[in-house]
This record gives sequence, structure tokens and C-alpha cells, in this order.
Amino acid sequence: MNITEAWQKITGSEAVELGTAGFIPVYNGEWLAFRSTQIIWPGMENSSDPEKVDRLRRYTLELLAAFPETIPQLEKLGLRVRALLNRQINTPEDVRAWADSIFNMGPVYDHLPPHVADAMVLAYDDFKVVVQSGRHPQYVLPAGPYGTTKQTVNFNTPGSRMKYGPRHEFSKAAWSLQAPVTPQNPTKRYRGTLDESGAQRPRGRPRKDGLTPGSKEAKAADAQRKRDLIKARKERERERKVAKKQQAVTIEKPSTNGEATITQLPSRRILARVGGESA
Repeated sequence: MNITEAWQKITGSEAVELGTAGFIPVYNGEWLAFRSTQIIWPGMENSSDPEKVDRLRRYTLELLAAFPETIPQLEKLGLRVRALLNRQINTPEDVRAWADSIFNMGPVYDHLPPHVADAMVLAYDDFKVVVQSGRHPQYVLPAGPYGTTKQTVNFNTPGSRMKYGPRHEFSKAAWSLQAPVTPQNPTKRYRGTLDESGAQRPRGRPRKDGLTPGSKEAKAADAQRKRDLIKARKERERERKVAKKQQAVTIEKPSTNGEATITQLPSRRILARVGGESA
């Protein structure tokens, strides 16, 4: 059995296309695959230092030691790997043998770059990483935490900072799998998580009254609070005017019996008049 047939058995798929993948298959009651630390890409056989490639062999041996059923299961699939694993890599021929082995050759998906293939496997189901194929493929990721933005960032090169706005064709294609907004299917914008359970909260600062920011209930509560504030302000103004009137004292007429009179003015100043009118 060749490597392609072996991977078909390992993955349980008959549509396996073989390429440079760098997967290390292990068996632990079921088949798993780990990515090697480095991959020998086509054409690298003549430039790869056998001593450095031998480190890949030793790493693989250490991994397989934790899964002792792997080698017997590979042999059941018709792959004789013991000699390859136990022979030190010293020559270019040894490097080529490792490059052609199941530990360097594995399933590839539409010849996508490894970082794109990984992103597609781990991405949300309604997000498209590949937004343009053909001679000039284009790959994107969300420019922020999922659900907080419709911007995308270029992923042709991991770590790129080139962004595309929400109206850009790449961004539109990336989010095209999302269900359309309808009265029966209202969408909510989320950011982050509220607690360890993963409960999410809508965009906007949390309200003290516990209402959902931007909801009809929250808007109605805000309008009522505004009306209450206006009413309270008018009431305070009315009370202030009443208090001012109560403080004002009518100026008394001067006494004619020769006694002193005191007149209280609105300004709270005290004016004393001593003696009566002259004869």
C-alpha cells in the first residue's frame, strides 16, 4: 500500500490528495495527526542539512514513543517505517527518503498554504477565509474579535496589518455566509464575553437597570427618565419662586408715636429709624 492509500485509511476519506504537509500520524485507539516542526518543501532536498533533518526524525521518534500502537498500525497499512525511523540521516539520499515518507507527505486541501488551511479548519462556519481564488488568491480574517467588526485583514501573509473596510468586496465576500437580517432573524452585535461560561453581551456599556443597550425597552426607559428630569427641574424652579416671594417683606410705614421702626428689605439689610417727626 502506498502513502496515499494509507492516508485514505487514516483519514477515512477516499478523496485524499497527497502533497507536502508535514503531518505525523499517531494512533491512540483512533488516528490523530500532529504537524511537524519543519517541512521539507519540494526542491529543498539539495539544500537541507542532513544533521538538521535528523532532528526531525528524533522529534518524530519522541512523539511516537508516547503512542506505542502507531508503528504496528502503520505496518498493518503496509508501511514499513521502522528502518526509516531508526536510521540516522547522514546523506542527501537519507534526506530525500525522509522527504518522501509519510512523515513529510500528507493530505493537502486545494493546495492551500498551511496557515490558510489551518484558519479554514478553525474558523466559524459562517466566515469565509478564501474570498478570491484563481491565479491571484486572496485570504482574509476578521480585523477584530469575531462579531465586533465587519472589517477584514489581509491573510496572504500571516500577521499582515493591511485592512479592508466593511464595504470592500473582500469583506463582503468574507461575511456572505451569514444569514440576512430580517424581522424573523434579527442580528445582534457582540463583543467579548461576559463571564467564563461564554455568555456574550450586546455592544455598548452595560446598563445599571439591566436592560439591553439599544433595545426598545432601554430607549423607552431613557425617554421616561428624560421626562422625569424635566418635570423635576420645573418643580424646583416653581419652589424657588415661591420661596423668594415668602422672603420679601412689605416695607412698613414710619411710626408716629416716636418709637423706632425697623424695616426689613429683600436684601436682608436692616434699616433703623430713631425718633418721630419733628414738631
